[in-house]
Amino acid sequence: MSRLTNTQILLNEYLAQEHKENSQYARESDFFEFFSASQILKDYDLNDEEIEGGVCGAGADGGCDCI
Repeated sequence: MSRLTNTQILLNEYLAQEHKENSQYARESDFFEFFSASQILKDYDLNDEEIEGGVCGAGADGGCDCI
């Protein structure tokens, strides 16, 4: 088993805190898809609904989480 780096530990904790503050996502994995898309698209000034509209991740989707 590999050990996490300090950066990975900090990122995991940050994501857990952000997930707790955003109650519309029951699972942290669902929140991660939204969060990562919002970070990538932050320069485009999109609102949460616009970002959520592009989240399409699910099992057996070939690795596509957002469009």
